[in-house]
Amino acid sequence: MCHRCWSIHQPVFVGYPMLESFPYRRKLLHFADALKARNTHQAWREDSLSKAEEMLFVGFLFVRKLIECKKVTDSCARSSAKVLRATIRRAREVSDFKRDDLFKDLDSAVWVDTKVDVHQLADKVIHAWWITPIQNEAGGLDGFIFTTDRQRNTELWWLEVNSVVEVYDRFATQVITEIRAARDESGRLTFWQAK
Repeated sequence: MCHRCWSIHQPVFVGYPMLESFPYRRKLLHFADALKARNTHQAWREDSLSKAEEMLFVGFLFVRKLIECKKVTDSCARSSAKVLRATIRRAREVSDFKRDDLFKDLDSAVWVDTKVDVHQLADKVIHAWWITPIQNEAGGLDGFIFTTDRQRNTELWWLEVNSVVEVYDRFATQVITEIRAARDESGRLTFWQAK
């Protein structure tokens, strides 16, 4: 292969990951506004629910990346969110062929209010194995009940739209005003503080 042909296939680096976080933050604000609208909206069209689910997944992927790329303050990265959790108790295991058994678990679920680390919540949402939208009394989207592949026989999580909106607003609007960092002689980051 000639040098010219080889160079065509070389990757072109145009910057560092999330060097400019503004587009991601702007998208999080857009997602928050759209989810708020669905919280009161009464029309339950399939494409609208699918879009809400997409905003949940993509938004929490952005949240996780903003944490990992150190684009938020320490307090924002370590913040928590409200979720409802219920323990599943059943003899038969859920499988790809028996996903509907989880709907039966909803009738006997005892929901407990809890706070979880936003990073942990982002992981749970990104790795959701089963998810169902929940309607509020007014007919709007109240939130999502979901479980992960590893917890599908042990636990359900209920994430309300208001909790999602709070997280998205927080990560979209917090601005770093001061950074302190230190590296060792090999260049590895040994200390990071963002306020």
